[in-house]
Amino acid sequence: MGSARWSTNIHANNTYIEWLADTGIVGLCTFLLMSLMLVRMSGLSLRARLGDSLWPWHLALIGSLAAWYIHGFVDFFYEFTSASTAFWLLVGLAVSAWCSN
Repeated sequence: MGSARWSTNIHANNTYIEWLADTGIVGLCTFLLMSLMLVRMSGLSLRARLGDSLWPWHLALIGSLAAWYIHGFVDFFYEFTSASTAFWLLVGLAVSAWCSN
C-alpha cells in the first residue's frame, strides 16, 4: 500500500488472539493460567465469606472480573494505561480478599 513500514498501532479485536500474537503460546498459556488461578482464588474467597456481611462485594468483584474476561473476546484493551490500571486494581482486590481469609 505504499507504506515504508507496518503500522504498530493495529491490534486484534480479541484479547486472547492479541496475547497469542504478542507473546506466543507460552505467554498466552501463562496469561490463561494466571486467569484461572485468579478465578479459583476469587471463588474460594466468596465461598469462605458467604455468611459474612461482605459477601455481596466479593460477588460484585467476581462479576467485574467475569465481565472483563468476557469483554476480552471482542476487544483488546490491556495496552492502554487506564484500562490496564483498572484490571490490576480488580486483581489486587481479589488477591486481598483471598489473603484476608
